[in-house]
Amino acid sequence: MFEGETRDAILGLKFRNERRNAFALALLLRSLVPPDTDCLTWAPTSDGRRMARGLDQSESIARHLGALVSLPVAASLRRVGEGRQTGASREERQGSVRFVAHAGRAGETVVVVDDVVTTGATFRAAVSALIGVGCRVPVCLSVATVP
Repeated sequence: MFEGETRDAILGLKFRNERRNAFALALLLRSLVPPDTDCLTWAPTSDGRRMARGLDQSESIARHLGALVSLPVAASLRRVGEGRQTGASREERQGSVRFVAHAGRAGETVVVVDDVVTTGATFRAAVSALIGVGCRVPVCLSVATVP
């Protein structure tokens, strides 16, 4: 759930540049990575958000997770458009996020990492893009969920 220390760590990483939190959050996901995974990727934030924050929090978590489980981490997805998720209604979220996947991952088993899942729209868009280029996506991993 998106509460307590986990919520504080995510918000610190996203909005207060507390980069050390990415490692702690990755530790929460370590045991959930399937053994047959070829590669980790992340659901990238928009270019505008990344530039404003100085980082992509999901990328930071994914890179630490990759180091913890000895797997490569690749920028397999590119966000298309600047659709906002924060503060958007459920309906607005469903159509606001789109990704393009890099065909270089075809045939691989890829796990997608994100910081918080609210409606699942981001994961659905990421999985759709990756499957579209021939990837297998057995799971998506999120540090927290919003009910």
